[in-house]
Amino acid sequence: MRSVLVLTAAVLGAIGIGIGAMAASGQAPLTAPTSHSHTVPAPAGSRTSPSKAAASGICGEIGSVSGAVVDRVVAIPQNHPTFSFPAVVSIPSAATAQQVARLLCSLPAFPPGIYNCPVDLGISYNVVFAVGAASAIVSVNPWGCETVNGDISPRAAAPRLWSDLGAAMGLKHATRTTFAGMIAGL
Repeated sequence: MRSVLVLTAAVLGAIGIGIGAMAASGQAPLTAPTSHSHTVPAPAGSRTSPSKAAASGICGEIGSVSGAVVDRVVAIPQNHPTFSFPAVVSIPSAATAQQVARLLCSLPAFPPGIYNCPVDLGISYNVVFAVGAASAIVSVNPWGCETVNGDISPRAAAPRLWSDLGAAMGLKHATRTTFAGMIAGL
């Protein structure tokens, strides 16, 4: 129950901040959304890394990938999520990291538009690829609309993503739930 209250307070706080910022800028205030919505921009290449991969995204640089690190991001730590694996997992093998990049690039494109998504509890994973002397970052979200974005055009997570990414990280029988974690009361 406490987790739900923390989540509700965080969402209401974010809505209040957004409305206050809009009022300060002279824009009309928003009404509170009835469901979580997510805007997916049109594919535009890379947005997160000033690397060689930035020009074409990670999909144009798969052969240059020499390793990867998967780093968990918990935006709402007050929910006290728990996981069955460490927050940071290294994938030192170039072949395995390239396999992960190919997996992400093979996911279906997420069409641009506005979508109403299930709840997003603020847990995501940054897959940081070593590309020569630079890096490329792809964010994978097991909550909400299950989007994949960053140094890749927006993609939709497919069920095989979780098992294949988990296998590359050394996790046996990984699913979306493995990556989403457990939150008491949910």
